Amino acid sequence: MKITDVKTIRLRATIPTEGQVFSRSGVRNTRSTTLVQVETDEGVSGIGSASGNGELIEVIVGKVLKPLLIGMDPTEIDEIWDKAYFRGGHKEFGTRGIGVVALSGVDIALWDILGKVRGVPVYQLLGGKCRDKVPVYATA
Repeated sequence: MKITDVKTIRLRATIPTEGQVFSRSGVRNTRSTTLVQVETDEGVSGIGSASGNGELIEVIVGKVLKPLLIGMDPTEIDEIWDKAYFRGGHKEFGTRGIGVVALSGVDIALWDILGKVRGVPVYQLLGGKCRDKVPVYATA
C-alpha cells in the first residue's frame, strides 16, 4: 500500500448568538479546524485533525509534507515521522508550533489508516483500553 494523496479540508462553524463564546479579545462566534486526509492506492483513507491557522496548515501539508509522503507506506508511521520531521525540512518550523501541528494531523490520519487495515480500533493499536469512562472536557 502506498500514499497517493494528502489533502486538507477546512471546517468552520458559526455559533448562534445566544451561545457566544468569549475570548480575550471579546466575543468569538466561530470555530474552525483543519482536517488532514491521507489517501492510498488501495482505497483506504485516513483523517486527522490539526487545529490552528488553517491557511498555514494547508500550505505546510500541501507544499512540505505531501511531496515527501507520496509513495510511502502509510503503515510505516515511524519512518514517515523520521522523513517528514527530521529529514524533510521541518527543522525550519522547530520542535513546536504550526509545523508540528500539521504533521500531527497527518500522524492521526496514518493511525486511522493502520486501524482500518488491521481491522481494529486505534485505541487497541496504542496499547488497549485503559478505562471505561472518560470525563467530558470543553474549553473556549
